[in-house]
Amino acid sequence: MSRGRPPVFKTPDELESLFHQYEADIRANPIKKRVYVGWQSRPEWLEVRRPLTVLGFEVWLSERGICTSGLGNYRRQSCKHHEQFVDVLRYIRVACNADMICGALVGVYNAQIVWRLLCQSGHR
Repeated sequence: MSRGRPPVFKTPDELESLFHQYEADIRANPIKKRVYVGWQSRPEWLEVRRPLTVLGFEVWLSERGICTSGLGNYRRQSCKHHEQFVDVLRYIRVACNADMICGALVGVYNAQIVWRLLCQSGHR
């Protein structure tokens, strides 16, 4: 006899595939930032790369109606089914952190904000 809601993600591969879709969507949709160029301060739009974040991935899943309750139960391994997701969740977290660190190192992202985010999540 089954109890509770059915799992949102049947396999870790399904979650990883969705993460790669999120990554492609983020890369295809940069943020547009207004900048002023030259001595006349001519306004132009500059496309700035969006960072990959675990929070952003959760919002992306929720906006598409895939997982509106977040990934907390999967991270906490609240049932036997969730235990198989440990490796893919680690991969997602590490991929997001690596993207933020690399972006901060080359000046695409604000290094102080990246550091603060990584410290808050306990991944220094």
